[in-house]
Amino acid sequence: MGVGLKFGVGPLRLYIPLSGGRRRRRRGRGRGRAVRPTAPYWYHGTCGIHHRTQDAANRCKNRIPAPAAGYATAVAAPKPKTTPRQRVIIGFVAVVVVIVGMIYNADRPHSKAIARATYSGTDPWPLTVDSGTLTCPSGIVLFTAGGIVYAQYPVPGDGHVDIDRITADMPGVQGQKMSVYSLFADGSVLC
Repeated sequence: MGVGLKFGVGPLRLYIPLSGGRRRRRRGRGRGRAVRPTAPYWYHGTCGIHHRTQDAANRCKNRIPAPAAGYATAVAAPKPKTTPRQRVIIGFVAVVVVIVGMIYNADRPHSKAIARATYSGTDPWPLTVDSGTLTCPSGIVLFTAGGIVYAQYPVPGDGHVDIDRITADMPGVQGQKMSVYSLFADGSVLC
């Protein structure tokens, strides 16, 4: 008996075998004939013939004529050897990964309100505003205060403003800003 996956309810059932189960031997000489391994074959999109070598595929008369000079011609490639069972297993694993990722992300908050009074970072509050919201919409931690979205490293054209505009000056050091690393590190858990 083989190993497999069973799905379904009532009369609607689906069984996907994962192992071959019992295999029957062919009758022949001795304990059985050795199965000859299949050699890779070459093909191109305009011909239904499986060619034994790449040169044979390139010499085939059923090919599309070569394009004008200066353009490269398509080279025949070996046909991928995936069985229908392998494709089903790969598809099943991909679906499971997507579902687990959706369940994992559904429970996580994607924004966090933060204020000077409740800030517990390793450094003192580094901004000139008293409160705001940390978000992580697409893998980039953003800080929103007063309707303006700030980023630590803004990309031109994305609509975010550099956080240095509201970063406080370092006490005792003229012209140097405080570090916002610990603030954005707190927001990285939202990604």
